[in-house]
Amino acid sequence: MLTQIQNLNKQIQLSVEIDTLMAQSLKLMDIVNENQKRVNDIKKEQEQLQLHIDNADDGRNLDTFFAEA
Repeated sequence: MLTQIQNLNKQIQLSVEIDTLMAQSLKLMDIVNENQKRVNDIKKEQEQLQLHIDNADDGRNLDTFFAEA
């Protein structure tokens, strides 16, 4: 009888540990998802800034081209 009680107690402990680990894993997944969204937002912002830089360079190049003509 004592062995059965010990076994049941161990199963409860393992279930609690599993629940804790699953909750932590879900939190980590949420963090990863939020981080990925932020990375995507930052990349979009970088692309927009690079586009403005490229456009500004193009404008200078055209000004130089027309000044030399």
